Amino acid sequence: MADVVNVKDHLAVNKLVELEIDIDKGTIEQKEVFSSRVEDMKSDSIVVAAPYKRGTLVPVPVGEEVLIRVGKHGSYLLFHTKVKERKGGQQPILKLSMPFKTSKIQMRSWVRVDSSLPVLYRVLGVEDDLIKSNTLDVSGGGFCMLVDAPIEKDTLLEVNIMFPDNFILRTTGIVCRCFDENKVLKLGVCFQEIDEKYQERIVNYVFKKQREYIQKGVAKN
Repeated sequence: MADVVNVKDHLAVNKLVELEIDIDKGTIEQKEVFSSRVEDMKSDSIVVAAPYKRGTLVPVPVGEEVLIRVGKHGSYLLFHTKVKERKGGQQPILKLSMPFKTSKIQMRSWVRVDSSLPVLYRVLGVEDDLIKSNTLDVSGGGFCMLVDAPIEKDTLLEVNIMFPDNFILRTTGIVCRCFDENKVLKLGVCFQEIDEKYQERIVNYVFKKQREYIQKGVAKN
């Protein structure tokens, strides 16, 4: 029996998701993951934006199984569906069946994307002026940025990250690592305290950037 109890609690129009598709049939299963978006929710189907790979539309045949992946609380909820219909046009879509199965797996890591965003930071509890920097990459779990001086691992930081659309993330982070790469000092920071709704905004930003890169034919992981 299909397990669709919580589908509408996790999927909604304009929700950014990932699609897991086996695009290379053979003796060894070769699944790939693509960024997508829910375009419509019907009583018997879920309409999503068709996936692209390096700027080219991915051919997904009718009847093919597609897993809709939704990340939350350090895990992925997987909705197992099948392609009912494909439509082209300026915005190609896939019409998927309502899930016939759901499953859950732990995230090995957050999806990370290269992105240069302004950052203001300082050691938590220290009254020094905020220091300006820029991110090198960002994910739902943290970010990497450039620094002028090393900061010890496990140091707590106050951070303000300026995202597009006037969204400023004000939160705390813990230094995960500080390393020198080609004479450039970089700092990896994991979010320490972050509201779930803000984390969701970051994940949505990451998915949008991924889709931009895919449509431009540039792979960014």
